[in-house]
Amino acid sequence: MLNYTPIGSLRSQNSYTAFLRFTQPAAQNDRLYFTNDSQIDDARVVGIETHAHINIAGVLPYDLPATVEIDAITYNVITQLELVNITLTIVNKKRQQVISNAPFTSFFNYPALPSFLFNTPGGKTYRKFDLDVLSGESYITFNFNSIVATPFVVPITFFFDDKK
Repeated sequence: MLNYTPIGSLRSQNSYTAFLRFTQPAAQNDRLYFTNDSQIDDARVVGIETHAHINIAGVLPYDLPATVEIDAITYNVITQLELVNITLTIVNKKRQQVISNAPFTSFFNYPALPSFLFNTPGGKTYRKFDLDVLSGESYITFNFNSIVATPFVVPITFFFDDKK
């Protein structure tokens, strides 16, 4: 697993980055469920951050590199353009959708640069929560066919307080 340090200040002492792996293109309305993960399920999630590969003005990399290696396989990282195609649904342990089809872009921390570079408001946006998550029933959905070359990953970091 990639050892990733979140950009900006941490919202808790612990974090776990899940890399949702795709070996074939995602089609419109495809869902990918998280695997059952005790790191997420046994914690109190207090923040969520999504990630992408972006080149600032075509020069400086931002957030994650273009590729990551996981289990000796090189995966492309989704791009900022792809973020608008993805939504996140989080299910809690009562099997309620506590976050339902939220745009991935709403969990991404854009750099504090002029907004015209990303067509978004400049500056950091932090989403804070107090959630118990049932990872195996939570999922992402592609609203349009994916455009990233396969294999690719969709990274998402969960920040959590100490285990319950």
